[in-house]
Amino acid sequence: MRIRCVSKFSVLALSILACRSGPEFPNPCAEPITVQVRVGAESRPSFSWSPECGISALVVNTVPAPGAQETTVWSFGVPEQSPLGPDVTYGNAPGRATVWTGPQQLMPGTTYRVRVRMTVGEDVMVASGETTFTAWYPPD
Repeated sequence: MRIRCVSKFSVLALSILACRSGPEFPNPCAEPITVQVRVGAESRPSFSWSPECGISALVVNTVPAPGAQETTVWSFGVPEQSPLGPDVTYGNAPGRATVWTGPQQLMPGTTYRVRVRMTVGEDVMVASGETTFTAWYPPD
């Protein structure tokens, strides 16, 4: 009888630990998103957003001159059931991501637009945000 109790307790404890040790994902974004970009002298741009919620896709495009077409230089999506939280470095998609484009090398002095979004059913957008940034010029 005592062995059964220990056995049941062990299974319960392992089950609880297994649930806690799994990846934790942020709550999906459900309101407008404000996107921030950090561009450093020695690093690739990194993207964050507020509120600190989960997105399902990130896209970086060129901002074209009038009459020109934009070009996607990096884009990826993650499963909606495991949304991605803030702090993404350009070119570093998470392992669970499907990379659709790139990453291509960013050109100094070129302006880019980063867009993030959270979708439901892969086609209904429930939240999104975007901002622009200019790739950094290295010193002469």
